[in-house]
Amino acid sequence: MDTIVDSPHGDQNKGLTLLATAWVLCSLVIVFVSLRVFARVRIIHSVGWDDYLLLLAAGLAIVTSSLTPAAVKNGLHPYQTSSITKSLVVFELLTIASLAFSRLSICIFMLNILQGSAATERRRFLYFDMALLLLTSILTVGLTLGQCQPFTKIWDFEVPGTCKYRETLQQEVYFNGGMSPPSDDISLH
Repeated sequence: MDTIVDSPHGDQNKGLTLLATAWVLCSLVIVFVSLRVFARVRIIHSVGWDDYLLLLAAGLAIVTSSLTPAAVKNGLHPYQTSSITKSLVVFELLTIASLAFSRLSICIFMLNILQGSAATERRRFLYFDMALLLLTSILTVGLTLGQCQPFTKIWDFEVPGTCKYRETLQQEVYFNGGMSPPSDDISLH
């Protein structure tokens, strides 16, 4: 196996921990999504939009996990090479999309369960949650892609230009992460 590059700045290398975590979580995704699809296709004989969105989310998560070893091998430090920083941008975009599609899948699944019931407030909240999720995900992707002018400055620090939305992007990511658990809790109860 190739060696993992240590940081020239004295950071502790956590590459093996990242790899182990990525592959354990990826394995869990494969097992549980496969079981769900099997149940929906073979037992229930009904596949819906929630299943397709979940498959898309799982596929994006698998792609991200598949790219992780190359990034870890090269050090996964933005200050090392522009290709690593470019990889981090791709990872970020794939992760945002994967999380958004999985949460949309859950909302649609819950809407299907509530279809025809008297739980109109719950259905309204789920629609609101999906709209807010789409809005914040699109905003995060837009801020990620538009944070630097020219675009290539995101990963190539030698290119002349400016990066102005990094703090806003960080706050948006915190908002997205903070919004997720309460929203999921309300959606599922």
